[in-house]
Amino acid sequence: MSERACARVAAVAVAVAVAVTRIAQLARKSQVGPSTPPDELVAVIRRLWPDPPSAPGKIMLITRFGAGLVREKLPPLIAAIHAAGLGAPVLWTCDPMHGNTRVTSEGLKTRDFDDIVEELRCVSTLPPPARHAHPHLVAH
Repeated sequence: MSERACARVAAVAVAVAVAVTRIAQLARKSQVGPSTPPDELVAVIRRLWPDPPSAPGKIMLITRFGAGLVREKLPPLIAAIHAAGLGAPVLWTCDPMHGNTRVTSEGLKTRDFDDIVEELRCVSTLPPPARHAHPHLVAH
């Protein structure tokens, strides 16, 4: 292979590595929690999906709030997504296991079943405009 061809292959490899790193960073942001700013979430979705009408499909956001914060913190995020015109391609998935983690005095991670059920109940009964988000409830 010529030097020029090797240089092109190397440049493409670097570009691919940078793109993969950026996608991985954005993918980590798909886990939405109480510290997620609405404007940052809108910006991430726009970067991942700049023109939803021309590219059919969905973006799945995994919510991890905990029973104590979901009712207060999730509706503003959903409202921001809808206000930005991005409501249709977003699939909201509630993962009540991670937001409700507690650590015992022995260092063991655990969850209270009532907290898990409460987070699912809160998400399924959100007031408008949040209830128009059609959340999917998932527990594993």
